[in-house]
Amino acid sequence: MQFFVYNSPAFKTFLKDHPHERGEVKFLELIVEEGMNVIDIGANIGITAVTIGKKIGKGGKLYSFEPVPEYFDILEKNLSSNGLENVKVCRVAVTDQVGRVDFYQKELSSGIIFEEGAKRFEVSTTTIDRFSSDDKVGRIDMVNQDILRGPSQFLKTTGAIHWRSCQVSSKTGISSAKRLSE
Repeated sequence: MQFFVYNSPAFKTFLKDHPHERGEVKFLELIVEEGMNVIDIGANIGITAVTIGKKIGKGGKLYSFEPVPEYFDILEKNLSSNGLENVKVCRVAVTDQVGRVDFYQKELSSGIIFEEGAKRFEVSTTTIDRFSSDDKVGRIDMVNQDILRGPSQFLKTTGAIHWRSCQVSSKTGISSAKRLSE
């Protein structure tokens, strides 16, 4: 699925056939609250970003990060087609330093780890601290991440809720989650 409308029949069918994404969506629907300010790192095409954006409503703010150009373009279209105006989208990778890093993409997978047959390209990086300072981000209530490293130090000082992993059950959608900080 590339382009989607949240809670449409096609979206629901996609989630039914993809237990990982179904678990993420169900989990976020349970923990995200109206008015929250959320950072979403590794937004891909926007399944988690749209879910969060819908849940936080107009009183909340979502800062969504996706460095892969193809995913970024689809992410922007999905946010727009779902009527979300409470989102700032950034085409950078979030890590533990500001600069540039080699990134690799193969099919629907991307990251900083080389995989045979993957396309290599360079992306800009930022830290949550730098982004928060530059954009004058106030309160952060939650960080949703699909990355290898970066936000842990920031989270020690902000008090934001941070969920790193969610184990998905094919029957219930969610079986356990690991809460890193609060």
